[in-house]
Amino acid sequence: MHAILYRAIYSRRAAVRPLLLLVIMLAGFSLASCSSGEEKEKARLVRSMTVSLTKENSCPALTGQVAAHTLIAASFRVSGKIAERMAYSGDYVQKGQVLAVLDKTILNNAYTSAKAQTAAARAALVQAEQHNSRVQGLLRERAVSKENAEASIRQVKSARANLEAALASEASALEQLGYAELKAEEDGIVVDRLSEAGEVVSAGQPVFRIALHEGRDALFDVPDMLLSSLAAGQAVEVCLDRRPDICSEAAIYEISPEADAVTRTHRTRAQIAKPDQMAFGAAVTVRPLKNEEALRIPSQALANVGGSPCVWVIDEKSMQAVPRKVGVGSYSADMVTITSGLEEGERIVTAGVQLLLEGQKVRTE
Repeated sequence: MHAILYRAIYSRRAAVRPLLLLVIMLAGFSLASCSSGEEKEKARLVRSMTVSLTKENSCPALTGQVAAHTLIAASFRVSGKIAERMAYSGDYVQKGQVLAVLDKTILNNAYTSAKAQTAAARAALVQAEQHNSRVQGLLRERAVSKENAEASIRQVKSARANLEAALASEASALEQLGYAELKAEEDGIVVDRLSEAGEVVSAGQPVFRIALHEGRDALFDVPDMLLSSLAAGQAVEVCLDRRPDICSEAAIYEISPEADAVTRTHRTRAQIAKPDQMAFGAAVTVRPLKNEEALRIPSQALANVGGSPCVWVIDEKSMQAVPRKVGVGSYSADMVTITSGLEEGERIVTAGVQLLLEGQKVRTE
């Protein structure tokens, strides 16, 4: 009897349980539907912006450094031992200023020897002229032969030629002595010193490197993939890496046709128009100046719906936010370039996109 009663109660409970589950599920759906509807009806505060065309560079910024537009190597024209060096790196020098001096002992001796040879040649010429004068007098008296008179004239000419050679040697020795002083050829700044006092240098060996006051260059390397976007004469913007607010326009004037064997980049030079605040060796960023216009939006305005990039567009009349798929061209640190899906003048949400529902009303700051 008890077993029959227990089975009856258990069967009733089993029949009622599905009905209870169905009621709970329907109530849950109803609550969720109401909650979703309430969220859609509630206007959410967001930040927004109106999309507009802005100028953009398709070529990324390149890094480089400030270099001299004209750099010359200052070197002695004669060999010798450096006795004194009077210039240092960073010094501003003027044309004709003495930078270094060689030991002049050997050059002084050479000049003294040349002067002595000149004196001997001058004395020989005087003696030859006096002898010729006497011979010519004797020739008029027929005391000497015509051949002796002609030989006397040849001696005078030879002595005069020897004197001219001696004078040239003396002038050369004096000039060589002057080369013992290394002087600046033009106004500029010493950017490097390559020899010290006491060193023996050969003729033509660089002792200093001097940057002339003829402007400054931005020196940077261009990879193969970007080479086609640059050309000689093209304008670029050069900005200091440590002070991005200090910028100047520059013009490319040289692109190496041969790539570096290691980096596979092409060395490029652009002359800076206003280099006043750009010191030699300073790191710079170089970006081509192009009149390309593109739609650029903050990176935080870009959302992901269904695995595709999209933005939330605000309907100005209904003030509802609707997601729209967009094409993305390029990314930067804080901006995104949009290639399709947006039009100039449309308003989009820039902050709060992760909390929006499709069709939800919004209000802007």
